[in-house]
Amino acid sequence: MTEKNTLTAALSDQSRALKLAAELAAKNPTLPPAYITCSGFEPNALTVLVEHPGGFEAWREALNVAPEDVIPGTLSGKTKLSFDVSVGRVHLHVWVTFPLAEAETEGAAA
Repeated sequence: MTEKNTLTAALSDQSRALKLAAELAAKNPTLPPAYITCSGFEPNALTVLVEHPGGFEAWREALNVAPEDVIPGTLSGKTKLSFDVSVGRVHLHVWVTFPLAEAETEGAAA
């Protein structure tokens, strides 16, 4: 994967990643919103921060990521879930943090 990791990158270098974000929105109109970043340092990558575990699960399903590929962890005393996936030549890092009690509540509802 060739990427420009300089401050001289142009917006056009990010076009593949930005196009993928638009395609995901078009193909999955009910996908929960997320904070999505794309940087000139990694123009072929998107970082997707989802607001809640249910939204994270929707993103996981939309991107056809197996449950066993989800990486659990902690961040600042909260539970963190994440996964990495490549779609075409774009890398996505999708993650969510939430209080442990929220995970237990959502698990009980399932």
